[in-house]
Amino acid sequence: MKLNKISLATLAAVGLAISSAAAANTLVHKRFIVEYPTQKKAEVIQKLNEAGAEIKLELDSLDTIAFEVDSLETLRNLRASSNLKIEIDPVRTVTPSDVTQIEDHTDDPLKTHPSLYGIHMVQSGDFPNGAAANPSKICVIDTGYDIAHEDLPKNAMGSNDLSGPWYGPLPEDLHYHGTHVAGTIGAIGNNGIGVSGVIPNVEDTGGFYIVRYFDSEGGVAYASGLAGAIEECANNGANVINMSLGGPVYSKVEERAFERARKAGVLSIAAAGNDGVSTHSYPASYDSVMSVGALDSAKVIADFSQTTSQVEISAPGVSVGSTGPGNEYIIASGTSMATPHVVGVAALVWSHYPHCSNFDIRTALKASAEDLGEPGHDYAYGAGLVQAKAAYDYLATNGCTGRVCKGKECDPAK
Repeated sequence: MKLNKISLATLAAVGLAISSAAAANTLVHKRFIVEYPTQKKAEVIQKLNEAGAEIKLELDSLDTIAFEVDSLETLRNLRASSNLKIEIDPVRTVTPSDVTQIEDHTDDPLKTHPSLYGIHMVQSGDFPNGAAANPSKICVIDTGYDIAHEDLPKNAMGSNDLSGPWYGPLPEDLHYHGTHVAGTIGAIGNNGIGVSGVIPNVEDTGGFYIVRYFDSEGGVAYASGLAGAIEECANNGANVINMSLGGPVYSKVEERAFERARKAGVLSIAAAGNDGVSTHSYPASYDSVMSVGALDSAKVIADFSQTTSQVEISAPGVSVGSTGPGNEYIIASGTSMATPHVVGVAALVWSHYPHCSNFDIRTALKASAEDLGEPGHDYAYGAGLVQAKAAYDYLATNGCTGRVCKGKECDPAK
């Protein structure tokens, strides 16, 4: 559903209008986004204040303000006093499942643990010229990053802006999700312990930029905050963005933020969702974002993986071993775990072809994927299993256009 202006009927339709007849003036969902005309920010802020709204986030580059209201009457008053575009600020959550801790890893090095099958399945070790040659910075928007972990790069950068939509500081990950995702992408491969990531020397090839978007509980965040986090990634030189997160409600403002990132040459990649249904999850289902499905070790689509027309590619996402806070190692399942495999492959391939555009990398990943499921593209597997060496070879043969993709133009003919 694409929401522009909020009406009472729209609120009721998405189950957000009132909690009960006895509290008919109480909003269940209290957070909204307003888009304002350029140069009209001060007027909009005045109207929000007069209506009794609480401003939560200002996104100047998108001419947008996120705000909260306590009652339906306040929202009515705001709409009555203006002609502004107002939409719900949708919830975004991390998308893991089935989390367990790997025990007694000291006597049995994890590099050969069965849960690390994914690194080999995506061909990350098959490059003829080593891991990487040119910078390709990766932004991870998640629950944080344990910079003290023995298997993670120490040169990661990140946001410490506590006034923004993220919670900083960089080293802290009191959840586990972000540290697990980062390890799949770039756990150090030559330290003789623990695990290896898709890019085992990511600290030498562009490194991580971490945006801590969720709190220590891995709890609810909002689309407006994600729009701000995307901009944070792009402004700090990210080529590829990992988003192992999502939610079922579309946001026009969020979509615009991803389109801006696409125009800036960024490749955004997100989890398809873990509900095991054929409904869209966002941001994965925006045209400017690659949507990733999850496979098991037999290359079969996971029963929890979302199946939609927007799924573009798939990767290992069932019982995946990676890093956890406090020098721990964790096995987790979800499209959250599949996404960093694709992000790692994208950054690895891009580091060998720095003159390629996001369009070229996106096209190469899909054109070279191992076809699974129904022949050709399908709603479960997308183009198939991402393959690093095959994508490398594809670009060696076909070269790069250098042009930035536009929505569905990124897709090969189906």
